[in-house]
Amino acid sequence: MVEGDEEESGRVAGAVGAVLALATSVLVVVGVLAAPYLIYAIAPGFHGVKREADHPAWCGFCFPGAGLLVCSAWCLGI
Repeated sequence: MVEGDEEESGRVAGAVGAVLALATSVLVVVGVLAAPYLIYAIAPGFHGVKREADHPAWCGFCFPGAGLLVCSAWCLGI
C-alpha cells in the first residue's frame, strides 16, 4: 500500500489470509477431535462432578471460537 500497488497488497493479504485460515482450520479440527484426551492430560485429578463439568463437548466448543478470534484478528489487521 505504501508503494501505491493496491493489487499486489490485495494478493498478499489474500495469501496470508488463506494460509492463516488453513492453519487455523487444521488446529481447530485437531483440537476438537483431541479434546477428550486433552482434558485427561490437563486435569488428571478431576473425578465425578468436576470431570462432568470438564466434559469434552464443552472444551470442543472453545476451539472454533479461538479460530474465529484468529480470523477476526486478521480482519482487524487488514
